[in-house]
Amino acid sequence: MPLARFAERFARQFPPALRGPRTLGREAEYPVVDARGRAADVRPLLEAIARLPGARAKRQPDGMITGIDASFGEYALEVGWGTVEVIVGPEPDLFALDKAHQRALAPVLAAAEAHEVHVLGLGTQPCTPPTPALLSPKPRYQTLLDTLGDGWLWFTVTASDQVHVDVCGPELVALTNLMNLLAAPLIALTANSPFLGGEATGAASTREVRMGQLHPDTGRHGMPRGPVADVAGWVQHLGDQPVLVAGRYEAPVAGDGRAFALHAAEGADWDAFQLHEHYVWNTARPRGAHATIELRAACQQPPDAGPVVAALALGWAEAAAEVGEELATLGADPWSPMRAWHNGALHHGLRATEPLPGLTGRLLEAASLGLARRGLGEQAFLDPLRERLAQGRSPADSAVSVVEAGGFDALVAARRMVRR
Repeated sequence: MPLARFAERFARQFPPALRGPRTLGREAEYPVVDARGRAADVRPLLEAIARLPGARAKRQPDGMITGIDASFGEYALEVGWGTVEVIVGPEPDLFALDKAHQRALAPVLAAAEAHEVHVLGLGTQPCTPPTPALLSPKPRYQTLLDTLGDGWLWFTVTASDQVHVDVCGPELVALTNLMNLLAAPLIALTANSPFLGGEATGAASTREVRMGQLHPDTGRHGMPRGPVADVAGWVQHLGDQPVLVAGRYEAPVAGDGRAFALHAAEGADWDAFQLHEHYVWNTARPRGAHATIELRAACQQPPDAGPVVAALALGWAEAAAEVGEELATLGADPWSPMRAWHNGALHHGLRATEPLPGLTGRLLEAASLGLARRGLGEQAFLDPLRERLAQGRSPADSAVSVVEAGGFDALVAARRMVRR
């Protein structure tokens, strides 16, 4: 099998056992806007952060800043120049993760204040539509626009809260399947992107709806078509996806539209595989470079939420057995009802019909049990999700209510991130 050599190397990236208590990291994307909710350029903010002690800017040959490595965090210019990404971890627990994130976010908020713009706890740019004018001028992004057309432009407005959970080889496949199967409750509890181009879309998670339109026949985004049996099955899933971008990160060329498996048969190397897998966006995807599973489906959360996405992901990983038992009550093929729930959650959040009454609550309590087992009191970070469930309202619902009552100016005021 041409893909077998990639599967073997991919599997070796994950250790045979956890190296201690399960760690986690966070890649938090934030829209930055002016007072009226229109996209604001984050590059001046990055330039300000790059001037701080302990910071080192990463630049393109033309001098444009693309990111920062700093002693207090990492930062990246995202696909759209109105979005900044704040990266921390790995950290040993949720308390440390929250502290590290707040430390890294503080310079962003200070720079935003100085430039009279606002960092939002929201899952999309609320008012600025996805157009080529919003695309950050990185070579890879232009190449992807050439390959995907307007579908790539959705990435210019999205802002997710991505979490990396520590994982070892023996549990890799089971946890990847489980976390992908849990896309529906993850989205229902965290959906926070009901706007696009200054209009309510009618979807609770517009970002996942729109990006899910990329290669839906091959399961490139969101829930995969089904579970995989082993690491080779996951690599085969990656191999089934058309190649979007080839070459190197620094010198990208457009993909030819053929599945990566065909490139593998023609001798594609490990660097080509790594570049290809970076552009497959399932809800849960193993990341060999970090020995983690990355959860991607959650929108960025409101300012008062804290690391709720990380808490949910970590809790489910620690309570995988109990979560699996809960999902087994759906029958021999839980993927069918969970896929139907996923489609409902994308549009209706917590108002979507569950496969079984009360399933969201039971899965939330399983996560709480998993966190409680760690003995640190981390289950308290799930309290905002319990409150949402009790009210039956996702963050998207409250955002729509704010705009209906006071317009996008009110939304900016309500969702503006503040230093803690």
